Amino acid sequence: MVRESVFTADPRRRLATCGCLPEPFGSGAFVHSHACLYSAATHRNLRCLEALRWKRCLLNVATTTTSNGSSPNDVNEEIHRLLLKTSQAGEACALATVAKVTGSAPREAGTKMVIFEDGRIAGTIGGGKFESLVIEEAQKTMTTGKPILKTYPLHEASEESFGAICGGEVTVFIEPQPRPPLFCLVGAGHCAQALAKFASECGFAVIVLDDRADMLGSPHFDSSIRCLAEPSPEVFVRSHKWSERDALVLVSRNYHLDREALAAALEKEGMGYLGMIGSKKKVLAVFDELSKRGVSRKVLARVRAPLGINIGADSPAEIAVSVLAEVIMVLRGADGHPLCESLPANRSTEKISS
Repeated sequence: MVRESVFTADPRRRLATCGCLPEPFGSGAFVHSHACLYSAATHRNLRCLEALRWKRCLLNVATTTTSNGSSPNDVNEEIHRLLLKTSQAGEACALATVAKVTGSAPREAGTKMVIFEDGRIAGTIGGGKFESLVIEEAQKTMTTGKPILKTYPLHEASEESFGAICGGEVTVFIEPQPRPPLFCLVGAGHCAQALAKFASECGFAVIVLDDRADMLGSPHFDSSIRCLAEPSPEVFVRSHKWSERDALVLVSRNYHLDREALAAALEKEGMGYLGMIGSKKKVLAVFDELSKRGVSRKVLARVRAPLGINIGADSPAEIAVSVLAEVIMVLRGADGHPLCESLPANRSTEKISS
């Protein structure tokens, strides 16, 4: 017998019990919490519920023994796919894994659950008060960036007891999965396509903003790239929560779109890199128009425009190399000097020590 997937479990099975209740969906089957495998026949007399003090238990039944359903491995594969999808979307989360179980507990060792910044979860490690405490701890780890190994007593003998009387203890390992740096492209043209590919390979979560729906997705962008036709770039820029690890790269098809996105970015701030493609004439025209709106020259000086490092780039792929090199240099506080300059100037004649 295998357990039902936590993603599809019937809510009627999630009974708030400390012990076990009769399986209402067929004779001989049984519902269990914290590994207490009592048969339905044992508990047909409901007076035993008082003896089990089930009303005081704050744990929810998370799994049901059944003759069909998904295996734990299937659930873990779903969890891993979700972690990858979350990373590609540029979101932070935490992975909680039951590391050790002693005595009666709602789930076995190895059970996993994903917790998002806003408290949403995927999967379950037991439900009830126990799970809510893990969620709170997981949200803290997303702030500190440090993993934690914590034991939760499911009995009243511990000073850290929170009311559960299941009898066992559960040790949970909580790993924060930090939000990857965001590489946001305004525009979906040839340069944006090359940049999206290279930025993704460098570990960025890539988002492409363009109102031309036919330019988004396959074959122009890999499925791992998040492509949005809505909202408009300026609305997205104003509403997004930027960090100093993020890059906003303006490479749209005309300077009006770049200008409005840039105006929004200069109001919002927060990103570690802000750059705009274009000739000197275009850049100066955009800067002049924004200056007339009251944007100071000091603020405009934050913009890397024209963007990129001068490597004589010509093709979209070469331009992407130039731009991405500058983005990484700025985000990491590097100087961009050739590494060969670290060697002695007279290296051709002087012996070099390692």
